[in-house]
Amino acid sequence: MPEETQSHFEFNESMQIGLLRVMCKVDFFERHYDTLSPDYFDGEVLQFIARVLLPWQSKYHADMPKEVLLQEIDKAMKSGHRTPIEEKVLEVVEAIYASRVPYTYIDAQYREWIRHQRHKRAILQAADYVKEGRYAESYRVIQDAYFSTDGYDLGHMFLTGSKERVDRRLTEREEKIPTLIYQLDDMLKGGAERKNVAIIMGEPKKGKSFLVTNIGKGAAALGFKVTHYTLEPGMPEKRVADRYDAAFSGIRMDALREAPEALIAAIEKAREDHGECLCIKEYPPRTCTVDTIRAHQKRLIAAGFHSDVIIVDYADVLKPAEHYDARWQEVSGIFDDLGKLASENNVVVWVISKARRLNVKRKVLQMQDVAESWDKMFAGDIIISLNQTEQERIEHTMRVNLIGARNIPSPLEIKVKTDFDHAQFAKPPAFDDEDEFVKREDFDG
Repeated sequence: MPEETQSHFEFNESMQIGLLRVMCKVDFFERHYDTLSPDYFDGEVLQFIARVLLPWQSKYHADMPKEVLLQEIDKAMKSGHRTPIEEKVLEVVEAIYASRVPYTYIDAQYREWIRHQRHKRAILQAADYVKEGRYAESYRVIQDAYFSTDGYDLGHMFLTGSKERVDRRLTEREEKIPTLIYQLDDMLKGGAERKNVAIIMGEPKKGKSFLVTNIGKGAAALGFKVTHYTLEPGMPEKRVADRYDAAFSGIRMDALREAPEALIAAIEKAREDHGECLCIKEYPPRTCTVDTIRAHQKRLIAAGFHSDVIIVDYADVLKPAEHYDARWQEVSGIFDDLGKLASENNVVVWVISKARRLNVKRKVLQMQDVAESWDKMFAGDIIISLNQTEQERIEHTMRVNLIGARNIPSPLEIKVKTDFDHAQFAKPPAFDDEDEFVKREDFDG
């Protein structure tokens, strides 16, 4: 995110005249053309000259001599459009070509000025949206202005960048956040990368919520900070906390009340090892937008809690930021916003989404079986489906299928032994088959 600037930034008339001078240079124009606008200049004369200069540059892409600018101004004045006083215009043209403000200084200051101009315009537009009750749009227009001039990097020049790429590969290590579900981490080649959205789809009552609880516990046990958003009506904060209590302590969920000392000891041990690393936040369904989550994350950051993993259970009951006539468009927009959230906050977003089995004979849910909107699958960097026959349910086994992933060959399938009594989606290898729970000690994978 761009750094904050001083509360007041002045780009006075002398600087704006210098800006018009460098706008006559083709290299400056081509570097900044997508942000240049006559409306950002102060006063009728400067705006008029910018309206003459910019179309000419767009057409010819060349340095603009004073004689050419004067000729273009003469054409504009003879066209019948309302123009400022000719003498004042000619006076400013002389000042433009006499300007000695250094090019490099103007180039450095321009980005700051254009950000202020865009912010000012965005705030005015946002105020109009607020009057109309379009609060999500007012937030978005300000966000767009904030990021619109964040850098002018042209991109990576491939043929001249080979040494840079070699050096990067020798020093760069892609950080993946493991789940501590060992079969799943193996399938994902170590875990999920930051800025990725991982979608878990499955039919109702197939263990999706247990899976994300295990993922949250695994990340927290490794010292990562996790925010778990619960939006499901029957899954308030206290019930999610019950599952994490069982997952961390190894106590059966139906026996948590009977073993308070063991439970407290287990949770205190986790806190001593890692500090507070898990936040559970409940929102009623259809009231929380991705912007709500974004705002909550900012409050957490202000309190010193920087999330590494965000869990959304589940995304289909998020409120869309904008209203569309078709539900699929709203759902698609929600998942696009989740992708932006992952990128902005440098986190992994694990999200649950509903599925519907279109073919009852199909053993594995595929992307086309997702409910409401096929388009939401495009936002997923990792797409997992949970599959279980009736016999597998009786045997407490589950098939986890990787049906789509970036940079990982798919499809892949693993079969796990479930233990929902202990809030364990996948029973770790150190668990025995008796009622007594044996907790793993080796949290470092």
